[in-house]
Amino acid sequence: MDNAPGESWLTEETFEAIVEILSTSPVRKAADKRGHSELITFRVTPSVAREISIEASKSDTPYLTRSDLLRDCVHRGLGIIRLRGNMPAAERALVDSRNYLELITGLSNELTEMIAGACKCKLTGMHHAAKQLAAACKQIVRGLSTEMEEDMLSAMECIFGEPVIELLKEGKISDELLAIIPLPQTAITRRKGNDEDFG
Repeated sequence: MDNAPGESWLTEETFEAIVEILSTSPVRKAADKRGHSELITFRVTPSVAREISIEASKSDTPYLTRSDLLRDCVHRGLGIIRLRGNMPAAERALVDSRNYLELITGLSNELTEMIAGACKCKLTGMHHAAKQLAAACKQIVRGLSTEMEEDMLSAMECIFGEPVIELLKEGKISDELLAIIPLPQTAITRRKGNDEDFG
């Protein structure tokens, strides 16, 4: 790769890292897993402010608010700046590994809830909600980098078993997966009530 003056940091390795940074799912969380956060305010030019508003209001945007978009911009921008800067390799590896672990853990927890929710919706007759949740799970996994997708599929298989792979790759909720998910308490109570009525 031919570099312009002052761009010696743009190697094949850093270019691949940039592609990976840009291909990860949006980062929207305002706090870490302990609930800690910091408030940062800054000024931008009117044109930048307009562009932020436009991007945050698009119908296909993954962001719920302008703050979501800015958090994701900062996260991705810092990843690229670290590559461009002079951070020692060992320190950069530590920061990157911590960021990856936090991101993959948060995503894993979120996806676990969505999968369980999709199955419980189908078990209780809410088929449209189940279909939407299953499609969202598939879309999340499809948007991950190759390495993160492999980690996420492996993690979900450890939690739910092999039947969950069909949901994550095809958006389908199989009977085998439903057999793994326990019925919600309300459905169990209702079933017991029916058994008593007709027993």
